[in-house]
Amino acid sequence: MTDNSPVAKIKESLIKLMAEIKSMDVRMGVLSHTILQYKTKEKTQDKKANKNMDAEDLYDFE
Repeated sequence: MTDNSPVAKIKESLIKLMAEIKSMDVRMGVLSHTILQYKTKEKTQDKKANKNMDAEDLYDFE
């Protein structure tokens, strides 16, 4: 009844688990931001490519 070691081990495990969850949240945030930047860059490149194609198509009709 007076042995608190199991409770102490559970408390340590919970602290480690909470730290790991915070670390994973940061990693997911960084990954999400990286993917968003990639998609944004890809869309702007596609828009530029479409504008260039439209200009070239106009010259083909001359």
